[in-house]
Amino acid sequence: MAWIVEVINKVIGKKVKANQDKTAQIQEEDELNSLTVTYLTATNERKKKEDFNFYILVIGLATISLIVIMISIFFKKRNL
Repeated sequence: MAWIVEVINKVIGKKVKANQDKTAQIQEEDELNSLTVTYLTATNERKKKEDFNFYILVIGLATISLIVIMISIFFKKRNL
C-alpha cells in the first residue's frame, strides 16, 4: 500500500515541477515583454524629440532665409 502512495507522490511531484517550470517560463516571457515595451517606448520618445529638433532647425533656416531676402530687397529698392 505504501508503494501506491509513493508512486502517487512522485506523479504529483512531477506535475508540480512541470507547473513551476511553466510559471518560471511565463514570468521570464513577461519580463522580456516588459523590457521590449520599455525599449520601444524610449525609442519612440527619442524619435519624436529628434523629429521636433529637425522641424525647429528647418523653421529656423527658413526664417533666416526670409530675413536675408527681405533685407536684400530693401537695399535694392533703396539703391534705386
